[in-house]
Amino acid sequence: MYTRLSVEGTSLRTQEPVKTDVVFLGSHEPADQFGTSEMPTLQDTRVGSEAVIFFAKDQEFPGRLNVAYGLHCVYRVEEAFGAPVVIGKGEGFAFPENMKLADVRNAVRATHLELAAEQAGK
Repeated sequence: MYTRLSVEGTSLRTQEPVKTDVVFLGSHEPADQFGTSEMPTLQDTRVGSEAVIFFAKDQEFPGRLNVAYGLHCVYRVEEAFGAPVVIGKGEGFAFPENMKLADVRNAVRATHLELAAEQAGK
């Protein structure tokens, strides 16, 4: 069992448009063999709301779906002082503190370009 969200937006990594479904593993059924029971909050899944979501195409998941492996992959975006802000989740998370979405966008893009340069140099 899983929760499926339809996501439409812009990749912070590539800056290209994204329109896809993302699933969160989770079930309360023992037969499903999943030990998690996480589901996004209503605030995380409001139609039309913004969020930063880290997901990957799971090669072993039936249908090779895009999977967010837990709620640590979902960061809600709220308006604060006239600018969109990514709501931080505390120490140990990708965004421990609240950050302006523009700063998150720049940081993710810069990290992607650094990693791509390292891969090209190998």
